[in-house]
Amino acid sequence: MAGSPVHLRGTDRSHARAERIGFGVLMIGAPILMLGAAFFHPPHGIESGAQ
Repeated sequence: MAGSPVHLRGTDRSHARAERIGFGVLMIGAPILMLGAAFFHPPHGIESGAQ
């Protein structure tokens, strides 16, 4: 055969880019979600008046 019509190198590159973008979103989003949870749902204990 003279050549392959499927270019796997390009698809590998696009998947790598999607993985980098997804990882970046998780690395930024996870701390923001944790800060939001700590702010809106503070721990309950003796200091807050719960018995």
